[in-house]
Amino acid sequence: MPQVIQLQDLTPKQASGRIWYFFFTPFWVSLLLTLASLALDNYWSRVIVEAVSGQLALPLIKLFLYVAGWMLGTAAFLAGVPLIAKFLCWSGERVASVAFDYSSAANGVILGFLPAAIIQDGARAFAVTIYVSLVILALQACLWASSYLAFGKADKHFNNYRWLTRLFGLALVAIFVWAFHGELWSELKGKCSQSQQSRTTQSTGPAKASR
Repeated sequence: MPQVIQLQDLTPKQASGRIWYFFFTPFWVSLLLTLASLALDNYWSRVIVEAVSGQLALPLIKLFLYVAGWMLGTAAFLAGVPLIAKFLCWSGERVASVAFDYSSAANGVILGFLPAAIIQDGARAFAVTIYVSLVILALQACLWASSYLAFGKADKHFNNYRWLTRLFGLALVAIFVWAFHGELWSELKGKCSQSQQSRTTQSTGPAKASR
């Protein structure tokens, strides 16, 4: 099996390089395609935008981020309970690795949209896009910190005071739970309303026909 450096073994410089590696290709592909879509007719413009945005799967990425952060933060908090902490570390690390890399690619897609969005919508598009990008980077940093804490890498910085590891683990759990609780899932609102309307139409259709 290929050897992949786990999150807890990454230095800040290596973590930045890993983010860049998964960020760059989605960024330039999205950038070129969305800029090209501005010069095309409405049909092909929609095809390109749908194709590019289809890479995002933001609900899945968010779930991965929240679940991985909760698991690793809880593992750090329960450092004195070996079996539970070990299971949470093992499973949380794998979810976190996927979430970390997937988030980097998603950030590339999002920022690739930026120039075309500014041309169409101006400063508001810039502010919203940069905000979303920074939130993703902040959650990635929290994931890396959670992994670092959960595997005891930070103990040497705390003079082996495990209570500090538990305290920071609890703080990270609180951050991810708070973020999950405040999540609006805005990208699903239109789809959910369409699905609800479709179900309503299907349920009322036979009744209308019988009349």
